[in-house]
Amino acid sequence: MKRIIFLMLGWGLCLIVQAQTTNFSKLNFGCDGSSTTSGNQWSKTVVDLLGFASHHNVAVGSSTFACHPDTQDYNSDNFAGISDGWKPTKDKKELQMRHNNVSKVHIQKFISEVKDGVYPAPDVFVFAMGSNDTKLDGVAEALSARTLDDVNVTTMAGGARWAIQTILEN
Repeated sequence: MKRIIFLMLGWGLCLIVQAQTTNFSKLNFGCDGSSTTSGNQWSKTVVDLLGFASHHNVAVGSSTFACHPDTQDYNSDNFAGISDGWKPTKDKKELQMRHNNVSKVHIQKFISEVKDGVYPAPDVFVFAMGSNDTKLDGVAEALSARTLDDVNVTTMAGGARWAIQTILEN
């Protein structure tokens, strides 16, 4: 038992030393998530503490992985925008903006900003999306889809698959 504890402590110490000696200064950090990640919260602290070259965060409060049936693409001509609103409303534009507050749209925005030269391409990307989604089903379907066009993005699993694969491919 003492040997196991000693080995675990040694392994942990090695990880700490490795993290402290890694040079992150040439690496760019990207992030998507919900309210716990938006703005300059924990991801900015990580970037500052580890010394990353840049911080590009598209997280928005109240967001979900799952799209709504009327979610718009970020680059569509009539894109209404994104809102972190959560209080009851009947305002149609606000409701559309809330329906656009999904990881798919965040990732489209992220990629657009990278392609436009606003931010550098990330070397490290973190998804820290909460579980604001209501449809927790669709895992098998999301994993078995052959292409991104076949993924049902109206489920949490499908939205996550689309976002992760899109970042990896871009």
